[in-house]
Amino acid sequence: MATAHSTGEDVQQYAASNPNTDRVQINRLEAPAQQFLGECSRILVFTADGQTLFARSCQASPAEMQRIQSLFGAREDALKTGIVLQNKRYEVHRHHPEGPDPLVYGRTMVGDPEFSEGAAVHMLASPQAGGSVISVVTYEMPNISARIVSQLVQFAHTALSSL
Repeated sequence: MATAHSTGEDVQQYAASNPNTDRVQINRLEAPAQQFLGECSRILVFTADGQTLFARSCQASPAEMQRIQSLFGAREDALKTGIVLQNKRYEVHRHHPEGPDPLVYGRTMVGDPEFSEGAAVHMLASPQAGGSVISVVTYEMPNISARIVSQLVQFAHTALSSL
């Protein structure tokens, strides 16, 4: 199964085509994203005000970013709306909006479960970034939530805590 890997060209193309992007942060986050999230097919890191800090194989509209942030609200609402990234829906099966590492994650529920795709969203409080930094990843089988969610939390604490 192919996994997208970050390339300097991929990251720079995204920065050039997205005016609300912090190019310095994109360059700074490329190595830790590869280290911790190298098995993820898509990665998006943005601030609560919608500024993209890093993206690999992924673009999200401001409306999608707002919907992703709203997942940390009421559990019932998160279950109803699911995680939507690039017009693909992931059913929420874990909703942990409180504590030091708020997390929401789930999986596509279409077709053969052996070929489903997972998505995880993590929110890190960051006074320096003016609120929160939200990280979203998607991952394909054989990667499972138990492994990827742990790596996502490590990435956030290692690479994003100083923002």
